[in-house]
Amino acid sequence: RLAAEAAQPAVRCFEAMNRAGRLHLAGRLDEAERVGMETLELARAGGQPEGDASSVVLLFQIRRDQHRLGELEAQLVEMTQRHPTVGLFDASLALLYAETGRQDDARSVLEDLDACGFPQSPRNHIWLAAVCYCAAAWAHLGDVRRSAELHSLLTPYPQQIVCTGGTTMGALDFFVGLTARARGNLDEAEARFATAT
Repeated sequence: RLAAEAAQPAVRCFEAMNRAGRLHLAGRLDEAERVGMETLELARAGGQPEGDASSVVLLFQIRRDQHRLGELEAQLVEMTQRHPTVGLFDASLALLYAETGRQDDARSVLEDLDACGFPQSPRNHIWLAAVCYCAAAWAHLGDVRRSAELHSLLTPYPQQIVCTGGTTMGALDFFVGLTARARGNLDEAEARFATAT
């Protein structure tokens, strides 16, 4: 209620995005999308430059849960061009390609990220989310070496929830489990998946 009454657009946007994220976590995907779109309109009306980016991050999660990721390709490509130093959009695009059967495209995006030194980027919540998506994409591609590299980047953060602002990607242990499975360590994968649920 206080956020809705606030005269500060940033506060209203942050509250709305968090509400959309909670709806997403509750499995209320249509409502989450509706609130996410309202948040985007609030952001645009209030001159909040990160509104489009936050909206795409939320919509990625929703479309992934709906098994409709392919619909976001154009928006993600645009985000990678508008925000070339934010690895999250490239990682999301790579995961989209991996999960929609476009392995060569996924590998190309991931290799470009590696070439620009992405895993060494400043380590914050955006970095962690991007590393998780890279881990999922490389694991999907069955790349043992890169899965091992990302496994070592993620294991220092046990039992964390991965999020960017109001959007939650889930338990970090799930992504570690994917890298363990890709490396053939099924016991660790099973333990990580159990911890993630």
